[in-house]
Amino acid sequence: MDPKEKNKFWEIFRSLRPEGGYVSGEKAYGVLRSSRLDNEKLAKLWDLVDIDDDGQLDFDEFCIAMKIIFNIINGIYKDVPSNIPEELVPPSKQHLVAAREALKGSGDAQIGSEDSEDPEDSILKDGFDWYMAPSDRMRYSDVYSSHCDKYGAVLYNAFAPVYDHLGIPRSQIQKAWDMVNPQKSETIDKDQCLVFLHLLTQRSQGFRIPNEVPFGLRASFKKGNIDYNLHANDPSHTMRESQTVSSPSTTQCPRSDMEAPKDVRDSDWEIVGLRNELSTLDNRIESLQREVDESSLAKGRSDLVRRDLLKLLDYKQGVLTNLKAGGFRPDYSMVERNLEKLEQHIVILQQQLEGKNRDIKFIEDTLRGR
Repeated sequence: MDPKEKNKFWEIFRSLRPEGGYVSGEKAYGVLRSSRLDNEKLAKLWDLVDIDDDGQLDFDEFCIAMKIIFNIINGIYKDVPSNIPEELVPPSKQHLVAAREALKGSGDAQIGSEDSEDPEDSILKDGFDWYMAPSDRMRYSDVYSSHCDKYGAVLYNAFAPVYDHLGIPRSQIQKAWDMVNPQKSETIDKDQCLVFLHLLTQRSQGFRIPNEVPFGLRASFKKGNIDYNLHANDPSHTMRESQTVSSPSTTQCPRSDMEAPKDVRDSDWEIVGLRNELSTLDNRIESLQREVDESSLAKGRSDLVRRDLLKLLDYKQGVLTNLKAGGFRPDYSMVERNLEKLEQHIVILQQQLEGKNRDIKFIEDTLRGR
């Protein structure tokens, strides 16, 4: 990563007003989302760059995230890499990255052996709704208040009566718990609890539990504040130490191998956004051109079908005339019904043809106005 890039990333990082050298997940999410990567890629990126799983980013982690985003937008990466590229790992983070990759390998093996599908999957439906109505939030809050301890934390087994009432398979209850508790803590806080109860409620209503939490929620679930400050005001307990290797710095600038440059101005982020918009427009133009080609082909086919049907109609009308002039009494009503159906079909085809012509004219006007 060259000095210009470090300067650029520091200016963006500093604009987020980091506290103790860290920016919160919510602030970082706002910047990362402006890259216009889809939610799936953003979630994968967050899991990759939040090296110490604390729900916030220091300057090193922020630089890694921004560099990966630029590489994706510029076509260097097709997708978010599964591991942080070695050249992007600063010396101060090498041991953390190595340890996390080792744990990830063992964790993936464990998940593979324990993971199981929902036994009722065949009768479930898609369409899980993450939106939480105010009335639902109030109801979940009441359940939370009746099961949390005096510190506001909730144990998994505290909801045992709720589990029995809902009648959901325990594997799915555990899945929902793990989704809101990415740090594998013994307890969860109120925000996590509300989402947990929402997951269970939707599942009890027959909706399939999704496999991932939206990126914005995932970042907030990794704050870890309860673990560090649970007994801060209780003299009978000592504050538990952070599980990270080092605590956040209290200085104004982030602890980082990358120097924090000053007085930097940069507009590359806007350029990247415009470049991304241009790529989207180019893709749209290609799509419109394909629609023009397909519409032209469809128009030709419609003309052929219309011509054949008109010939068939003329033939049927001739048959009807001959039958009426003959000495026998055929079933005229059936023949007339067939003719009416043919005429209706011709009208429908003509309407479709007119619609295609309008579509072609609109697309051509759009291309000329670009």
